[in-house]
Amino acid sequence: MARRGSREPRRGGARLRSTGVTLLAVVLLVAFRAIALGIFELGGAIAGRGSDHRWMLAVTGVVSLLFGTLLIAQPLVGGVALMWAVGVYAVVFGVMMIGVGVRALWVTRGASDEAAVGPAGGVRRRHGRMVSAT
Repeated sequence: MARRGSREPRRGGARLRSTGVTLLAVVLLVAFRAIALGIFELGGAIAGRGSDHRWMLAVTGVVSLLFGTLLIAQPLVGGVALMWAVGVYAVVFGVMMIGVGVRALWVTRGASDEAAVGPAGGVRRRHGRMVSAT
């Protein structure tokens, strides 16, 4: 077990030195996944009886097949496109999480102020401290 653990940093270092091979592996993994997903989506569209929206599943399957085929045909361009997509996703997700955090802060501060007042409204804040209204 210890010998296996000592090999892991070397493997990681090899991956860092050969980024082109790693990029190609990731792009091909995404491409084969898209192709498999497209095949299953087309199969679901063909086998889906009684559904009015089978054409949407078929279009999605064709787009997935085209995407996977294009990634295999142009892996370098696909790798750059995937990096941009992940980067844009990370920025959008980060901005949204900041918004959620600010909103949660507002909600919790507003809830604590309302809870402190109570139903009769007999408690108020003065200089950040709770004081009695009487």
